[in-house]
Amino acid sequence: SRPTQRYPKRRKPSRGFSYLCNQIRQLGFYGQELVGAIKQIGDYVSNRLPEYTEEIEPAVAEASEQLLQSMFEEWGRKQGDYWRPVVDIVESLPKDELASMAEALVNLTKFRRRVTPELETVGGPIDVAVISKGDGFVWVKRKHYFDAALNPRIMARYQMEANHEQSQ
Repeated sequence: SRPTQRYPKRRKPSRGFSYLCNQIRQLGFYGQELVGAIKQIGDYVSNRLPEYTEEIEPAVAEASEQLLQSMFEEWGRKQGDYWRPVVDIVESLPKDELASMAEALVNLTKFRRRVTPELETVGGPIDVAVISKGDGFVWVKRKHYFDAALNPRIMARYQMEANHEQSQ
């Protein structure tokens, strides 16, 4: 069975161009780009044919709203076909596998930033921790600001503190 669509149902067209623009803006960056493109088209046509502006604006708004409706329908299909199955699996993963997945996603982002012209804002060793209601905050993988092999005294102290906490 197909999951219910989480996007709002669109009302009948012709509620006005500004209403449509406000609805599209809710899509974030791509919505802003789409609104900008629609306004440019409307301005271009209005400047070329000012006597038809009253007729053109509702037609552009209606065509844009139909485009938006088809975009929402396609996103709903993609959500059901691709995104939802992954989320269903992730929801059932145990904590240790969720931690591994989080580390893998950070590594994937790090790799993507390395091979694209974007700034490398992700890098270096990764700390991984799990926070749960029952266990609280638990380190899964933690880097040290020093080499553990060169500092056995500090590592022994960490171990002693951990043993002390476990005995309490």
